Order: sequence, then C-alpha cells, then structure tokens
Amino acid sequence: MKIKVIKRRGFEEPFSIEKLEKSITNALKCAGIGLEEAPKVISKVLEILESRMVKEEVHASEISDTIELVFIQKAIRNPLWLNAAKCYVLYRIYSDAGKVPAKFSKTDLSLSFNALKVLESRYLLRDPKTGRFTETPDDMFKRVAYAIAEAEKRYGASESKVREYARKFYEIMSELKFIPNSPTLMNAGTPLGQLSACFVVPVADDLNGIFEALKITALIQKTGGGVGADFSELRPKGDVIETTGGVSSGPVSFMKIFDMATEVIKEGGKRRGANMGIMHIWHPDIEEFIMSKCGPEEVLKNFNISVAAYDSFMEAVIKDKKWPLVNPRKCPEIKNALGKEVLDIAIKCSEKGVEVKWVNAKHLFDKIVMCAWKTGDPGLVFIDEINRHNPTPKLGKIRSTNPCVTGDTRILTANGWVPIAKLFEEAKRRGVIAGIVEKEREISKLGEEKGYETEILVPYGEKLIPTKAVVWKIGLKNVCRVIFKEGFELKATPEHRVKLKQGPWVKVSELKEGDKVETYGLWIKEATVERVERLGEHMVYDLSVPGYGCYISEGILSHNCGEVPALSWESCNLG
Repeated sequence: MKIKVIKRRGFEEPFSIEKLEKSITNALKCAGIGLEEAPKVISKVLEILESRMVKEEVHASEISDTIELVFIQKAIRNPLWLNAAKCYVLYRIYSDAGKVPAKFSKTDLSLSFNALKVLESRYLLRDPKTGRFTETPDDMFKRVAYAIAEAEKRYGASESKVREYARKFYEIMSELKFIPNSPTLMNAGTPLGQLSACFVVPVADDLNGIFEALKITALIQKTGGGVGADFSELRPKGDVIETTGGVSSGPVSFMKIFDMATEVIKEGGKRRGANMGIMHIWHPDIEEFIMSKCGPEEVLKNFNISVAAYDSFMEAVIKDKKWPLVNPRKCPEIKNALGKEVLDIAIKCSEKGVEVKWVNAKHLFDKIVMCAWKTGDPGLVFIDEINRHNPTPKLGKIRSTNPCVTGDTRILTANGWVPIAKLFEEAKRRGVIAGIVEKEREISKLGEEKGYETEILVPYGEKLIPTKAVVWKIGLKNVCRVIFKEGFELKATPEHRVKLKQGPWVKVSELKEGDKVETYGLWIKEATVERVERLGEHMVYDLSVPGYGCYISEGILSHNCGEVPALSWESCNLG
C-alpha cells in the first residue's frame, strides 16, 4: 500500500509498516497480550484506513486513532485490550517527551485510558514549535505540586520545606485522592501561572461597560478560566437610550454577543469557554431570559443560566401572589435589595412614579420549572440563602460597607486624582442611587445611608481600566495616618486594608515600619512605611467596587469596601 503520512508539523513521509508493527507489538507486550495477535490488529488497522482514504495519504493522528479504535473494540470481549490502548497512548507521550523507558511509571499506569486521552488533549504541556509533548502525566503532577508548594517561600519556608510540601501534594494527586482544577493543571509552573477556574465579571449598563466585560471575559477564557456574569443591571428591551434617542435591545441580546465570542475562543486553546449568566427575578426581561434556552432556536450554547430568586418571591409563589418587575435604570435601589426589601423598594419606586409591572409569581415559577425540565436551564440561585451562609461572615454580609478613608483622600479616576469627598458630592448631585446601607448597620454621625454611582479606575494586570463603583459617606470615625518614607501619606480607619508587596492584605493598624505596600499610578512600584499615627475622629468615605475587590487611594492599592469580592447577585456558580 503506497501511502503518504502527513505528520503533525505538516511534512510528509512514506507509510512504514515496520513502524506500525513496532508500535502495536510494544503495546501488546506492555498489556501482557500474546504477540500472535499483532498481525490481526495490523490487518484490521490497514483495512479501516483503506476504507476511509480518499487520496493515498493519511494523517499520523488518523493512524493513532485507528489503532486505539481497534484496541477498544477488542476490549469489549477482553478487558486486557483496554490496557493495550492505554500503553499505546503512553508510548506516544513518552516518545514525544524524549522518554522511552523499559516500563512506565506506576503513576502513569494507574491512569485509565480515558484519563490519558483527556490529559493528551488538554493538560500536558507541549513544545509550541513542534507540538510534541514535553512532559508525561507523572511529570505534570510534579510540575503542579512544586509550583503550588513554592508559594510557601513567601512565608519563609526553606527550599527543603518547599520540597516536602511538594512531595505531599504530589502523593495525593498521583494517588488520585485529589485533583486540582483545570487551570491549575494547565498553568501551574508555567509563565502564565493563572490557577483560578472561576471569575465574576460585572456588566455595567452602558456600551463601554458591556464591551469591557466582554474583553475581560475573552482574556479570562484564553487562560482556561470560566466566567459568571450578572446581566440584571442592563436596562430592559425597549427602554430609552438618552444619548442616541434610540431604544435598548435588552440583556439577552447582549448575552448572545458573549455567547458568540465564547464560541470562537477556546479556553487556553484547549477547551471551549464556560459562562454562567444570571438575571434577577425582578428584571422586566426575566421571561425572555427564562425562555431563552428552551425555544425552537438554539441560542446561548456556551451559557448555563440561572434566575436569582428571593425568599419573598418563593412566598409569593406559594401564596399565588403578584411579583414586581422593575426597570433597574429607573429604580437603581432594587439592584442591592435582599429579602423583603425587593417588595418595599418596588412599592417606593412605584409611588415615585416609576412604572412597576406586577405579574403572577406562580406563572413565572412554572416557566422556570418547565424550561429546567426540558433543557436543564435555568437553574435557581437563592440569593437570600447565599447571604445566610456567607463564608466570610466576619467581613460582613455580601453587599455590606465598611468605613475606610478620609474625605481628602484622592481616588484615581479617568479625570485624574479626585478627593473622595468631591467624588461623593458629584455622584450625589447626579442622583443615581446604587445602594442603601443595611438597616441593622450603624451609621456614624453625619453619615448617609445611600450610596451613589460613580466611575473610577481599577488595576487589571499591568493596566488601569474604568469601572462603575458605589461611593459612600460613612460619617465620623477614628482614623490612622500612614506616613511613607517616599514623602506621602494615607489617612484611613484602622480596619482599612492595603496590599503588601509580595504579601497579603493587612489592616492599616497592623502596618509596621519597613513594610512594603503596593502602589499604582505613581512613580514608584512600592511604598515603604515609616510610621503609623492615630489622628482621632474624621469624616470618612468609602467605595464599593463590585467584581474587582480593590481601588487606588493616594496611589495605594486599597481593599474593596465591605472586603467582599462581589455584590450579592455576582455570586459565582460555575462549580
């Protein structure tokens, strides 16, 4: 049979029956199968290849796939053939990595054929130029184990201690007692180093915010991460766009853009992206959202979707009562509501002249159930229950606020450095209420319970990007002054947290002389603490920055107000 073999790098070579025979006999020896079976396997492989060829050429991957197919077919009657398939895959991996041992490692042999195929397709590192594997599965476990253990160096561990931790982590992975997430397997010990699987991206109600979120989503999926996004802040379909005089196409239409972007971007070049889209049950477009995946048209293929529901909604379902649908642009307070606050705020907005549509709660719930039965989507996110089981209760409820910095503290914005007191007054004049402090939370003297929407710059990698934030006037509180050796200072409450260079977040009151603090937007990359002084009472303000967790005050990287990663509807549900 005169066949040309097209190799992975595109060059051609004549088909070699000797190579085929050698690879098959090696797999049979490894699996403990008699070599008299080899001619039968070779004959079947050639028969299948000939039946599939259009021209007298075949890709090397097709030969490999056909050999594995023959082994798997034989495994139906004799499980030993599954071991032959596994050995065949291991020989290929070891050969690529320049390792052809007398026998494979115990770890590699403990993996199933399916596990090896998944590792091949997604996780094992390859030479970017040749496409060949540069590691075996056992090497991958060692790479990941050492990369994770290396973090101990930041806390003073010696190299021998790091290797001890690496050995322990390697053991639990190689024994399959614990396997970390996909980005860790893909990226640990590589220049990328991105180990997180789950991200939450805020989607603001303007084109800049929407497409900034889309860009961030694409970059995250490129590194192997999945993205959760709440689309409830977007104005409903048909709502007015003041800058153009046109009307909005609604959140679901923008979700389709995210879906299409994910379709053309493979996560880390190895798997398709994963999105979790959430919409709150009070949004006017909630029915379109619920029905988006159970109609005749196939849409949002790269999304799981969930409806954020409240205790008050479930009570309305049980009692067959009406439920409010509220435009978040006209009634922004609704975005931060929990529990029965949703109903209270809807009524208040209605009394102010905002149009509120009341629908049958049971009707909505029946649609959710029907579509979930039909397609598996949407799910339900019980947002009040999430807050009852907040994993960081000592840091306050999700959506809570904490006092932070004095009014003269400058915040980095697109218009330069702006004192936070001025930022608050300007936001208050614009009048877009974006949050209300919880009733049980004490407001200090002269503080205000409402937070207003503003825009600031936040760090994203090496860049600064604009994002929406909520600015608060907390009231009079005791504050500290941190004086830095570089000639500037930061005034903040003792609980305000800043980021140590190459270290954790720490409270201002815990800073010591000589501590290095991360900076952004300054002429230096770090600032050195000279001393910390107590100043007594000052008016303090703060920022909530949903989705980013930090902002820049006086050039210092400061922790997000409330010290939580996201607002209540931005809980990550990717698993």
